[in-house]
Amino acid sequence: MLNPRRPRGPSVGAPQGNPAAPPEPLRIAAFGDSLMWGQGLPRDRTFVRQIAAGLGKLHKRKAAIAVDRSRSGAQIMPRATNRTDQREQFLDRFPTLFTNRPQRARFRSGEDEGPATKLYGEIPAAFPTIRWQIRAVDDALGKKIDVVLLNGGANDIDFEDVISPREFPGEFIEQFDGLIRAISHDDVLDLIRRARSKCPRAIIMLFGYGAPISYGSRQSQIRKFFKYEYGNDFGWAINKLSQNAFKDIERLILEARIRSVWAQGRAQHWMRQAVSDANANAAIRGPGVLFIPAGFNSSNSAFGNTPFLHQEYEHPVSDPVQKERVRRCPRQAHLDKMRSAALAVAVSSPANTPASVLKALKALQDVIDKEGPESLAKALAAYLKAASGRNRRELARTLNSEITRIHRAFIASFLHPNQAGANRFANNAVQRYSDHQNLVDDIEKGQNLGAAPAAPIGGPESTEDLLERFNLRGAGALLDDIGHLDVDSLSLIVVTARTSDANLAPDVSLVVKRRPLADGKPRDVEYRLNFPYDIRQNLPIVVIRKFYPHFEPAQTNRFTIDTMNELRLEDIVGFELHMGVDPLANNPLPHGTVWRPIRVNLEINGRPVFDRLFNNVQVGPMGNVDLGYPPAAPVLVAGSVVTGQTMRQ
Repeated sequence: MLNPRRPRGPSVGAPQGNPAAPPEPLRIAAFGDSLMWGQGLPRDRTFVRQIAAGLGKLHKRKAAIAVDRSRSGAQIMPRATNRTDQREQFLDRFPTLFTNRPQRARFRSGEDEGPATKLYGEIPAAFPTIRWQIRAVDDALGKKIDVVLLNGGANDIDFEDVISPREFPGEFIEQFDGLIRAISHDDVLDLIRRARSKCPRAIIMLFGYGAPISYGSRQSQIRKFFKYEYGNDFGWAINKLSQNAFKDIERLILEARIRSVWAQGRAQHWMRQAVSDANANAAIRGPGVLFIPAGFNSSNSAFGNTPFLHQEYEHPVSDPVQKERVRRCPRQAHLDKMRSAALAVAVSSPANTPASVLKALKALQDVIDKEGPESLAKALAAYLKAASGRNRRELARTLNSEITRIHRAFIASFLHPNQAGANRFANNAVQRYSDHQNLVDDIEKGQNLGAAPAAPIGGPESTEDLLERFNLRGAGALLDDIGHLDVDSLSLIVVTARTSDANLAPDVSLVVKRRPLADGKPRDVEYRLNFPYDIRQNLPIVVIRKFYPHFEPAQTNRFTIDTMNELRLEDIVGFELHMGVDPLANNPLPHGTVWRPIRVNLEINGRPVFDRLFNNVQVGPMGNVDLGYPPAAPVLVAGSVVTGQTMRQ
């Protein structure tokens, strides 16, 4: 399973002094959220444990998890919300974790989040935050850490809201774009900086995320999930009555897919840029900061053909630790009582509450007074003292909040990596680590070779020359830039001319041209840029409903692409924009078929590498626009190296 390209001997944290002394263990620290914790997986099968085993084998040394404070639901830091302060919410929900007022005061101030570690890591909660997870490590131990495994940001962004088509329908980019950038780049870069300060000698590996659902997720399964999540409410029933109304449900499903793919691609772009920025600063880079992508393709999302995520959402789910997660969930034993109480409060009149309901509420109050949430205890007391309409509404709200929390904990493995997903992460991490160490060895030995194919395919080209040719070589040390040999994220800013066709129907893709295989078979990769269109024929016109005006006249669009761990820089020979088939080719009704670009800007791993203006260029169905990037690689001719030249339109 773990198959690094070129294993190497021990170098990180090598023991000093007596060579006969047993080597020091390779010390690993893990900080992060449910991804790092390994939601739904046995503790010995998480990717943290697999990576430790793989690195130990690579170095022929024992690997030890010296620190692992990751937890499900952890955020990088608390976030201000309109609803409640997150620290106060945690104190309210889990009062039994705190033994005295000074301890609560230290938690409230952010000084000490230690009590939160007593909550089982499978139970979603924002604390301990990832910042605190790092800060709490003893400085002396931090200096001995060889490898840091780090992730974070998904809970700060609240991907559930980003993906849900009920939140800001048709305006999700305006609502979430800036937030994703601030968290996935700014806060993640700060997190890397904190990890470096605490663990100065460690190689830091930052882990990305996969798309929860994608264009490969089966529509029927998403529909079932929506029905379960939203319930057989009035709106769903109405949608069953007419085909036109039901199409709105189909549009919601399409929007959920789009939002998931878009948000994951945006987050990956900014996280990858954070890693690039970290490596450009020698004080943060240290021995190196590596980005570890999920490498999940569209079939690996939930409800895909080969899912790498848990996709059960109805309790009880069947992940290996479900029973333990339920057993250790606070107040799970009282869930039925709370559900009964919520139903009774919902159907009772405050002025005429049945005696049986009052008795049940008083019995529940005895439990809640001891275990929390404190807000629920107060709401129960207020209702029992004066069953007013206001008190009834507050009691219903707090009961439903706690019921929802417990239910979410029960199914918390949903949309998290299953065993196959954890294996993929582990493989990617060990591979990236091995490649990095090998390349560092080559650079230190002055070889600086091996990044480009051997002659005669592309001619001899050093790592530095390769990076220079792609405009990825910065002004600092070569070690700053070697991470770009893996192309994890592509970003394009595309400006469309005013004279371009409106209501463009064909899709537009970015095609990355790669060196063919030895047998001549092509290896080009195509990434669709525009969101899928919702095309409907409403005679006498065709309606092309676009979630955003991609490739429409006078529009500027930004597209971000997760390359799914399938691009190496030395394999790339060109980039093209490709227009697909006209889906309305046999329809005589008017629609757009010709696209005219004005400007295209390309970024690799968050680094601008190409910017071109176009004049009188147009492309129609099945047509291409060659970007003319990168310059051709050197070619070996009769034992001499010459610069390859190609003519591009």
